[in-house]
Amino acid sequence: MPTVVFGAGLQVKPEKLDFQLTKTSPAKQELLVVNPTADSQLFEIYPDDYREIFAIQPRSFVLESGAQKKVILTVSPDKLEEGILSANLSVTAVSLIESKNKEVNVGAGLKIPFTVQLSSSVEKPVWQFYGLLTLGFLVVVGLVSWLISRRRRGIRLFGKKIIDL
Repeated sequence: MPTVVFGAGLQVKPEKLDFQLTKTSPAKQELLVVNPTADSQLFEIYPDDYREIFAIQPRSFVLESGAQKKVILTVSPDKLEEGILSANLSVTAVSLIESKNKEVNVGAGLKIPFTVQLSSSVEKPVWQFYGLLTLGFLVVVGLVSWLISRRRRGIRLFGKKIIDL
């Protein structure tokens, strides 16, 4: 179960992101952003590094007091090399209420750590191989058992034996 990260003026879930992708398919994750303050706030989301591999929808949005928004993060494998990347995703919030001193902008922010792992091949878990092997074995055993029982009973029509094999 993902945990929630709290900051002064914003709340984000989950506390970290892990993207697993291959050269042929992008990876998606959801980020839930909540405004726990009494003011309307402008939120912005951006990666600190590797901006070219991310698609963030929406990148910027306004939330009223107590409102929440799901943000979809997509990592594209096009500009990546095989391996693991680690960096932070920044989530910032700025109150929309004008401050008395226009020279000072007060806001809040969080850094959500993320990892991106790109592998060149799609490795199937070992349990899938053994599961298919076991299923095949059970099908063969069931078929042999059925054939043996048919041979012992002979051919029947309405419960009466017609031909004995």
